[in-house]
Parts: sequence; C-alpha cells; structure tokens
Amino acid sequence: MAFDGSEGTIIDKDQAAPMTTAYQEAHPGEFRAQFFGKDKLKELVADCGAEYVGIRIYNALDDAGNQSFVIVGVKADENDMYDKAILATGPSCPPCCAPASPLNL
Repeated sequence: MAFDGSEGTIIDKDQAAPMTTAYQEAHPGEFRAQFFGKDKLKELVADCGAEYVGIRIYNALDDAGNQSFVIVGVKADENDMYDKAILATGPSCPPCCAPASPLNL
C-alpha cells in the first residue's frame, strides 16, 4: 500500500473529546499531549521537500525518561524521512495544558 497524502480523518470536537477523555481517565495525571510551534512544523515540512506526503508520530522517551513524541516526514512509499528534519521535545501537558479545551479534562 502506498500513501497518497489523504490518510487520516478530520473530526470535530464532539468526536475528539470522548476519545481524549477516555485516554485521560484511563491514565490520570499522566502525559496527555505535547505542543509543537508552527515555525518548527513549517521547518520540518520545508526540509522534507517534494517527496513528503505526511507525517508519522512516534511515542518516545526523552533523555530524562519523560514521555514525548518524535515527528518525522513520510514518503508515499511509507518510508520515514529520517535523513531530514525530525521534530521532538515540545512542551508537554501536563503542565502546559489548554485550560479551557474540551480535549483536556
């Protein structure tokens, strides 16, 4: 199977909130999310060039053993673009959580 850049499903908050709530109730007080700034996202996409059709997000642990995400560009042949920019270690939630979001308990 090859990727074409249309993978994934756009949902609204009424679909997303129960999903994040279920996770947060199953894992109280644990890592919920991570923020990545638009400039870093643009830098990742720009470095990937024309072969890029999307991103893959890996669960990871940072140097201190904290849960994190590693974001890498992906080509249509499903291969990671690990020789290009890779994004990681944005501010984590908690403590940097959106206080008024229906996605955050």
